[in-house]
Amino acid sequence: MKTLVSTSIQKIVYSIKEQNRLLGHTRDIATVAFSADGKYIATGSYDTTVKIWNSQGKELQTLKGHTDVVTGVGFSPDGKYIATASIDKTLIIWNMDGKISKL
Repeated sequence: MKTLVSTSIQKIVYSIKEQNRLLGHTRDIATVAFSADGKYIATGSYDTTVKIWNSQGKELQTLKGHTDVVTGVGFSPDGKYIATASIDKTLIIWNMDGKISKL
């Protein structure tokens, strides 16, 4: 039985194929969010930046405005805005052009 379980786990592990690798941050990623339509990914990092990627893993924008680790990212339901939070005690609302929004 133990051998059967081990063999089954090995088959699963070896069948996993990497689709995208998001390379671009200079430090570890702390948070990730997906847009509701699945077209975009946002990552917040210990390097104090937020990066926006398309679903194929191409970097589209780097958002700079925080001075410490970005601990939270999220898309608005309509996909027009991104909210980011940081250990620097700030919350920033960005538009999809990478500009700080004046709501």
